[in-house]
Amino acid sequence: ALKKTLQKRPFIISRATAPGHGHWAYHWSGDIVSDWSSMSWSISSILNFNLFGIPMVGADICGFNGNTTEELCARWHQLGAFYSFSRNHNSDDAIDQDPAALGPHVVEAAKNALRVRYAHLAYLYTLFYNVHINGGTVLRPLFFEFSDDENAYKIDSQFMWGKSMMIAPALSPNQKKVDIYFPKGTWFFVGDYERIEGKAEFMSMPALFTYPNVYYRSGSIIPIQKPNITSESTRQGPFSLLVVLENELSDANGLLYLDAGDGLDTDQLKQFNLYDFTVKDQNLNIESKHLGYKTNQIVEEIIILGFYQQPKSFDIH
Repeated sequence: ALKKTLQKRPFIISRATAPGHGHWAYHWSGDIVSDWSSMSWSISSILNFNLFGIPMVGADICGFNGNTTEELCARWHQLGAFYSFSRNHNSDDAIDQDPAALGPHVVEAAKNALRVRYAHLAYLYTLFYNVHINGGTVLRPLFFEFSDDENAYKIDSQFMWGKSMMIAPALSPNQKKVDIYFPKGTWFFVGDYERIEGKAEFMSMPALFTYPNVYYRSGSIIPIQKPNITSESTRQGPFSLLVVLENELSDANGLLYLDAGDGLDTDQLKQFNLYDFTVKDQNLNIESKHLGYKTNQIVEEIIILGFYQQPKSFDIH
């Protein structure tokens, strides 16, 4: 009915779900309590619903029932910015909990986390496309990507965006450090691109409010954009390619899917663009797998992480 009425892709959020729900609509976890335990438990909830075939899911950021606190809401925004469905929402008999109502500390934490989200919306949208076509999950536990790592099966306080980004939020009051489990491989902090060598063990990292604890995984090529005032204006901007390598000789790959954002049956009508990115033998290749959507967007910058030495030269073909 919504398709016929709007002639656009409908956006339906439901608290109740049933088998097949994920084909038609999305989910939020209902009226949760505004406390630290509920924030922590929300991670298991969003991962479970991805397993149930509902990839667009989230909890009420800062909680719904009861009064939140400044610190809780700041930390919850750092987590909730990486729910696939990200929304601050609460009861009308509780205190106002939009960031501005709670003060500059919450504003800073929320703004910085949401800027990271906005910068990666194209990557997130591509994850949804891939799940729509091939099945799978958008948000996933670590052991989905590191199935040979027995320790990864025990981690319930971190999660992945696809295969390329790991989120490890601060989940306790007065927390100055986060003990983060880094699977084997090379990782880079989203804030300053600090290199971290994962050794399948925990590392203590600063629990900052200036940047959420989000890490890029080597072997990835991630499309990013400069955050703008709205998600719509962000998605219309030019792209940068973030090439995340373990070293100068390693390989990487990534994907970018683009369409109008609200059209009906764009995959069946072939009204989309699909780009494949690969790095192999020190060559970056961008291949257009399908071109069916007109856009003037360009790749204006290529950022390469993982080189131990500054490249002496490069060629463009």
